[in-house]
Amino acid sequence: MLIRLILLALLFFLLPSCREQAPAPPSGPQELAVREALRKAEESLVAGRTGEAEAGFQEAFRSDPRSDRAAEGLSRAHFLLGNPARAIEWGQTATRLNPTSAAAWKSLARALDEAGRAADAVDAMGRAARLEPINPDIFNELGVLWGKAGNLDEAANAFSRSIAINPKNPEAYNNLGMVLLQQGELKKAREAMEAALKIRPDYAKGRLNLGLVLDQAGNEAGALREYQEALRLQPTLIPAHFLIGNIHLKRGELEEARWSFQTIVSLKADFPPAHMRLGEVALREKKYEEALGFLRAAISLAPQEAASYDLLGRAQMETGDLDGAYKSFVWAIDLNSGNESYYLHFAELQMKQERFQQAKSALEKALALKPDHGRTHLLLGRVYDTTGQTDLAQEEFRKAAALDPEGEDGRAAAAALKQAAGHPEASPRPGATAPELFFESVLKKIEAQPTPPAGR
Repeated sequence: MLIRLILLALLFFLLPSCREQAPAPPSGPQELAVREALRKAEESLVAGRTGEAEAGFQEAFRSDPRSDRAAEGLSRAHFLLGNPARAIEWGQTATRLNPTSAAAWKSLARALDEAGRAADAVDAMGRAARLEPINPDIFNELGVLWGKAGNLDEAANAFSRSIAINPKNPEAYNNLGMVLLQQGELKKAREAMEAALKIRPDYAKGRLNLGLVLDQAGNEAGALREYQEALRLQPTLIPAHFLIGNIHLKRGELEEARWSFQTIVSLKADFPPAHMRLGEVALREKKYEEALGFLRAAISLAPQEAASYDLLGRAQMETGDLDGAYKSFVWAIDLNSGNESYYLHFAELQMKQERFQQAKSALEKALALKPDHGRTHLLLGRVYDTTGQTDLAQEEFRKAAALDPEGEDGRAAAAALKQAAGHPEASPRPGATAPELFFESVLKKIEAQPTPPAGR
């Protein structure tokens, strides 16, 4: 039996007719035609004629199915045409035809990244880097992919390697600075951004990101200056408009904020954060119907953005649509249960509807997320006060006053404490139950209201 297998193997290798023959590579005029097709396809790709380039690479591949260059070109063309699945197929074909082609692995990595396959993209770009260990651009792209995969240390290493190979690349310094910013290394991040701008002072993206570093460091004026310089260099830079608008909104400069966000909408009408911020501006201007319009537009564009639902709930509460507000706040909390503000606003709605137990529950959840929030203590104090639990109310008012002594909420808490001190009869009577105290407090509020004029 063994001898028969050996003879069969010998026949397979010795007789060409017994096995499939790989197509012979083109030669002579055919080879020249393939080269010309590849050259024209590359020119078309550079000129932005992507469909024409795809057809050229297809022609080259039909003439020479062994051409990894044609397969790699098809991967790039399909990537640019927005077809990552086909780009991946052609990238895999190119790497199979020539496993030592760094260009093929790089194109495959880009396609995999576009398809959301971060780990596979890192692996493919890593192969490209091993094949071309002195190519700074590959290491820069590898750093970007590591960052997307969530490994900031590896991303920083890749960007540093790119800089070591080419110290004159501003993009690598900028990318390294962004990683350092995410790691909280603000001083090193600023140094990296400034190094990028020293190489290329007119680098708008670098100016923008230096502004982010300064903003994070608490230098709002410096950040605004860099954002404005980025806009001077690139007037259509949407992130710069957005960040400038945010600073104006934070300062209460609503007209300037509105202008920034409206400029974004004029540049890109389907940019959800701009609609959301315009809704917030209108809400703060007490233009509630206008706010509702902007916020509904933001939600239609980005239905998973919790902040838009929270703002919508606040606008609905102001217009008297309490049922709508309830649904909006529930959506906000469901989408992001880690934001104490959403529980706070939900509690305000419950207090407005005199559902004090639900309000108390929401405020306790808010405090679990952020124990040092003065307004939450103030509102919890009001809940206790309304339900007759005066000792607990005073304790919460004291906390609110201590946390925000100069702010509006702190002053309101101090006033509540002062009022309680001057009205000892407000203390709960011995033996009174919580429901009794609640109804007594409501009756007192009704009795304290002025008698309405006749005819009303």
